Amino acid sequence: MAYTRIEIDAPSNAYPGDFVTASVEVHPTSGSLIFHRLHVIVGYESAGSGWEKDPVTLVNEYRLFQYQHFDCVFKMRYGPLRFYAYSYYELLSELGIWHFDNSKDQIIAMAEEPGPPPGDEVAFSGELTRVDPAHSGGYYSGEEVKLIINAHIEADGLGWGDFWWSSCYKIFSQAGQELYSDCRLHSTAPWTSHDEADDAFEASIGVMPGVPLVGQVELYGWRSGYPNKPKVLVDIKEFYVPLKGATPPPPPPECDDGETMCAGTDLYTCVDGEWQLTERNAAQCYTPPIPPGEGQFPWKWVAIGGLGGLALGVLLLLLPGKGSKGT
Repeated sequence: MAYTRIEIDAPSNAYPGDFVTASVEVHPTSGSLIFHRLHVIVGYESAGSGWEKDPVTLVNEYRLFQYQHFDCVFKMRYGPLRFYAYSYYELLSELGIWHFDNSKDQIIAMAEEPGPPPGDEVAFSGELTRVDPAHSGGYYSGEEVKLIINAHIEADGLGWGDFWWSSCYKIFSQAGQELYSDCRLHSTAPWTSHDEADDAFEASIGVMPGVPLVGQVELYGWRSGYPNKPKVLVDIKEFYVPLKGATPPPPPPECDDGETMCAGTDLYTCVDGEWQLTERNAAQCYTPPIPPGEGQFPWKWVAIGGLGGLALGVLLLLLPGKGSKGT
């Protein structure tokens, strides 16, 4: 039993080199609360006999288990294409384990005659060239987290009414929570059918949780001069932000295996040329305090003995000697 229903809206044929517009809708068929997330993959590949399939992924998204809609634009090849969609689901009771659910495809045949001029759609392409935390060492829990994002995006098929277009960004956590959404406007000359742009900025995605932060950045192209036009997914890139914590400085790195040393009351042992903590508050690293007076020279008794000897000498000098006569 499939828990999702997939619907594809795509032309039955297209001329080589023309831009093909297709959409995919994924409908959950169960209202059960046992599901957590939905994973959707959309793409196309050559379907002609003897051709290399050369698959291209257009959508690779993780979302909450609910209705999803995806619009795709791509160039028709010189041969038939298989446009396909796959769905997977994750249960609340089995987080991290993905189950295949459903699939659907449609063949787009190659029209025999040359195609007409490009239509009303704009095709977007490009990539996210950099997605990194602004602080490579990570963030402490509760700190504001920022990502450095660099991207290159191109627009083909712009018309006379396209004075501007946009590159849009969405950032999601691994659990599917939206952390950031914004668009960047690019102006263009109305007589230019092709334009491209490079974005470089920092995106604030909230505060750091008590665990490493994992998620993905999604890049979209949008014909923003016509607000009713859908955003077209261009690229997805995952990111990882480490949780930063205070770490004590390591002990000296050079040592002989089996050698031990004390750092305060902690005992370290040399293993493979590196010091490793063996025992905290080790007995052999504990030096008992010296009792008062122990180990000190007895100057007090030397002084008392010296004074006593001096008094005896004076007394002997004052006493008259035996047999002495008076005058």
